[in-house]
Amino acid sequence: MARTAEKYTAKRKDKRLHFLHDLDDFKVASGQPDVRGWELVDANRERVGTVENLLVDIKAEKVRYLDVDLDDRLISEDYDPQDNTNIRGVHGFTNRKGDKHLIVPIGLARIDDESHCVIVDEVHKETFQRVPRYDTSTPISADYEFAVSEALASPREATGENDRPIGTAVPGEFYERDEFDERKFYSRNQ
Repeated sequence: MARTAEKYTAKRKDKRLHFLHDLDDFKVASGQPDVRGWELVDANRERVGTVENLLVDIKAEKVRYLDVDLDDRLISEDYDPQDNTNIRGVHGFTNRKGDKHLIVPIGLARIDDESHCVIVDEVHKETFQRVPRYDTSTPISADYEFAVSEALASPREATGENDRPIGTAVPGEFYERDEFDERKFYSRNQ
């Protein structure tokens, strides 16, 4: 797979994360369910949205995020996609078709084979309402990744470690955090 990663990296130097459906030579690992199309539920087992895609770090050959189409019921009437000023220069996005996409780090979720859903045990729907959305036609920026990390962090985890100059790259150790631990995602039905 290393040659495959090199091929995609050479073609798309400006992107680190790619949608799985755009990568012809990448697929869901053998023996693992393809969760695209599965419902995503919160800690109370309330519907948050649908896993529409997976975001792959092709250099590391790992899934980093679930791409989630947020349920319409979670968009509050007073939500202003341009008013996420508390999240360091990142704005939400709702396009003309009404897409409401956000990303969820792979280690915050886990597969439930029996219910055919993906569960985010430590996050409630009210938190998902505050997570900034993004435009699916543009690359995921480091600023957006940090904004999502901050929005999903519990108060005890909000240490300020995400403070960094806007526009800087995601440091290598960023993906070593628990929220990107794939083992949590693939530890099923617990």
